[in-house]
Amino acid sequence: MDGVKDQASLEVRPHEDLLPHQVDNHQTSHIRAQFSNLSLVEANETVIAEDGHPSSLSANPHASTEDSTPLNTIYVIRTPTALQNFLTTQPSACIKTIRLVLLYPLESILLTLEEQMGSSGPNVTPVFAAWMQAFKLIPPTIQLIQVDISHSFVLRTLMLGKLTQHLSTTVYLRSERKARFEVVGAKTDAGKAFIEAGMVG
Repeated sequence: MDGVKDQASLEVRPHEDLLPHQVDNHQTSHIRAQFSNLSLVEANETVIAEDGHPSSLSANPHASTEDSTPLNTIYVIRTPTALQNFLTTQPSACIKTIRLVLLYPLESILLTLEEQMGSSGPNVTPVFAAWMQAFKLIPPTIQLIQVDISHSFVLRTLMLGKLTQHLSTTVYLRSERKARFEVVGAKTDAGKAFIEAGMVG
């Protein structure tokens, strides 16, 4: 993925297994509750809270980006505000890998039918705009960004594909084509492939 792909690369029809599934409200609520309460168990993962500091969900909630922190630490960031605060309060030289859980802010929101089908809308648009603004703060020295697209709700991937393309293009060019990207949390291989097809780096 060496070149910057044009916007048309995202206009392909999503795979059939990315279409909305029929799930009753009780089941959806149960799934969302499980997703929201997930705790990270990997020793090298540190969840960043809204204030930009490690949260109580972290394997090591007292971790920081000081020199004593291993450079293989993965900083897990779930909201645009957390990303902005983290990048403006912590030394960028020690931030090598971050995981952006892009759809986490939408977990407690009931999306419109149009948004579920992959279009913009009153819920998705402001969240994605906030992410795009926060992406500008990612330092050019970043080595790896894990793009976490895990979610418990119904969502076609077109708008998400545009967001991840914007992320990869912005960071890849600023890093002089050195940053790498990894898609994690996809429900299907087809969903992962669709997102990867629109990314650079």
